[in-house]
Amino acid sequence: MLPRGPTAGISLVSAGRYPTPSHVAETARYARYVLFLLFMANAFNFADRAILAAVQEQLRVEFRLSDFQLGLLGGPAFAICYTFMGFPFARWADRGNRGTVISVSITVWSAMTALCGTATSYAYLLLTRIGVSIGEAGCAPPSHSLISDYFPRERRATAMSIYAVGAPVGMLVSAIVGGYIADGWGWRYAVAFFGILGLGFALLVKLTLRDPRDNAPDTETRPRFVAAIRMLISKRSFIHICIGAAAASMTGNFIFQYLTSFLMRTHDFELARAAAIAGAGGAGGAALGTYLSGVVADRWGRTNPRAIVQVPVIGMIIAAACYWVAFNTTIIPLVILFILLAPAFQNSYMGQSIAVVQGVAPRPTRATAAALFVFANSLIGYGLGPPLFGLLSDIFAATGMDSVGIDPATCQAQPMLDACAAAQAQGLRWSLLASTVLLFWSAIHYALSARNLIDDLAD
Repeated sequence: MLPRGPTAGISLVSAGRYPTPSHVAETARYARYVLFLLFMANAFNFADRAILAAVQEQLRVEFRLSDFQLGLLGGPAFAICYTFMGFPFARWADRGNRGTVISVSITVWSAMTALCGTATSYAYLLLTRIGVSIGEAGCAPPSHSLISDYFPRERRATAMSIYAVGAPVGMLVSAIVGGYIADGWGWRYAVAFFGILGLGFALLVKLTLRDPRDNAPDTETRPRFVAAIRMLISKRSFIHICIGAAAASMTGNFIFQYLTSFLMRTHDFELARAAAIAGAGGAGGAALGTYLSGVVADRWGRTNPRAIVQVPVIGMIIAAACYWVAFNTTIIPLVILFILLAPAFQNSYMGQSIAVVQGVAPRPTRATAAALFVFANSLIGYGLGPPLFGLLSDIFAATGMDSVGIDPATCQAQPMLDACAAAQAQGLRWSLLASTVLLFWSAIHYALSARNLIDDLAD
């Protein structure tokens, strides 16, 4: 449900920066439309980002890749340019038309996603993934900034959570639809489908998304880039939020990328079924948890201003317990149930994190604050999570191969041998379990952020 009420969508009016609209109801209605557009942009963002996870078993066999190499595709190949390019996009968004920034961004990443489908080598895949990351860097900073302008602080956790729900929804669609297309026609068609679809949506954004700054003189002083960064990192709650989100993101990104592989290797599911369960469970659960946690945080926040960071503390601890059940049980209904529950609790952090980051940042620096948050969250979460735990999976698998007298090089060349498949399944399961330890580290930082949260708020 989109945030409603007489104050929905008139944050700038209440701030006294822009003239009061003659029709508040119409303004609130358009604000909800803007939130829907940004939700969809985020969904396309994550669908194109996650599509390789749905088809990576086909990639692994075709290009004879290790889990570490697959992790590079989902990690550094994406994260490095994505995080660093976020800063120039953010500075453009802090000064220019944010709708234009978003539409250009969507065009670039959609075109590069379509090109992924023409890859003939692992190196080609890496290059096109880098292109996707450059385009996607321009989505989050202007989107976060626009939502903060359209919605007041007391409704912002819900609005940001709705925006953040776009991420798991995009992953859900890419897993189910992408898995279905790949199972029937191959992974190349699945990747190209999502890229072409995004190009049409980019045009819709360009034609219908209005930036409220275009209708009013800009009189606010904008600090220089370095000064803005120094101001933001001086706020302890901001630092703890970035660290906590990065730790949760490392676990979440690794688990989502390898969840389809886990179901195929451990429970012998075919690709389409495994991708559908991973999507409905991992991404569907994440969508539910992201939205509901924002609603809970806003309502609990009426009597407890620190609720916005305490909700993720509870969620991370419960999520870790759910993952342990999901990865240890052999009872399929329980596997599916806890695959649904774990992401629902784990993703209690994203909408709240975005809302806190925008709340502690003065208005002229909000896109920069979003870029800095994305930098910490994605460079560590995407850049380290999949390759680090993918490498750990390879190490565990190699240990299992050695224990039964099989040379790991043999399994690299013939991954479908029964003994190799069993060792790789066991290695991945142990690596998935190891990654959940980071959720406790994340919970600690969200708890610490509560200490300075009230003093750090800018609006």
